Amino acid sequence: SSVFSVQDAELLKEVVTDYVKIPSFESRNEILILHCLKYFNHLLISTGTSTWDEMKLITSFLNSDRFSLLHCVSSYPCNFDIINLPRIDDLKKLHGSVGFSDHTQGIEASVLSLGYGVEYIEKHFTIDNDLPGRDNKFAILPDEMKRLSEYIKISDRVMDSKGMDYQKCELDSRENYTGRFNG
Repeated sequence: SSVFSVQDAELLKEVVTDYVKIPSFESRNEILILHCLKYFNHLLISTGTSTWDEMKLITSFLNSDRFSLLHCVSSYPCNFDIINLPRIDDLKKLHGSVGFSDHTQGIEASVLSLGYGVEYIEKHFTIDNDLPGRDNKFAILPDEMKRLSEYIKISDRVMDSKGMDYQKCELDSRENYTGRFNG
């Protein structure tokens, strides 16, 4: 859940103490961020609307590893041509734990962000895109959430390094096919 003020954080800490999100337009609110560090185990700090220097400042005053930076473009909905996923690699230079706050329609940008090693993906969720409110128009539906979850599980498997040498499952091909097609 996102907190927009210290008062929001006070209310939310009565319900949950694990994760809290600092929305983009509060990502420079040092008082709110430090207050949340006292009461929540982990902060997800959205970096949309922030300059590079402001992001550096955010990470410099946080004397903790209990936060992650979320790449975000604060446009609702966000077009694919301005999503700027390579910025995720830049955020890793500031702090090792990164994620993606995705305001595009569908799950494609979120799936592509997995290749950048994100630990968190935030997507708006709805049961009906025709419900009132701007977020419902680009929020994902239950079937899309299921597909995104499946992609995340696959990504965890395919991105797991097996080292530099051939794998044991390749031994048969190595022993029985090397040189076989040399005319």
